[in-house]
Amino acid sequence: MNSRTHEDLVLRDVYRLQNPRCEIYDIVLHHLPRWLQKDSRPWNCQLHHIIHHCGRIDVLSNLIMVSSDIHVPWVHANPVDARIVCLHAKLRKREFNVGELDRCFGKNRGSGQPVLAWIEEAKCSSWVYPLAEELIGALTGEKRKGGDVV
Repeated sequence: MNSRTHEDLVLRDVYRLQNPRCEIYDIVLHHLPRWLQKDSRPWNCQLHHIIHHCGRIDVLSNLIMVSSDIHVPWVHANPVDARIVCLHAKLRKREFNVGELDRCFGKNRGSGQPVLAWIEEAKCSSWVYPLAEELIGALTGEKRKGGDVV
């Protein structure tokens, strides 16, 4: 599939202007390797697509600004943890739209099931697990504690 059909260059430019700082920096900084903590800065950012199963789809729920210092060495090196952290950041910002995210997974349901299924099957680091649980709770409308529905 040609990802260019999903491009929205105006949305990208507006998003960059409205979000000049890394949106996951504060969450991941203390979990980065020490050498990366020392050298990373939150301001020199690149636009990142959180989900790219069907190409890079430009919708608000799928765009996030990530520090250039951690983009490749952490985001691309840890794709599962990074995707969960990024989706959680979008949830916090109220930019988490299940219809848009389903489309990024190649489904047009708008139910959130593709996103939910991916999160539930994801093998993430222990420090990311509470973020995944919060995402699952948001998608199912349930509060969970330790994997159990509360």
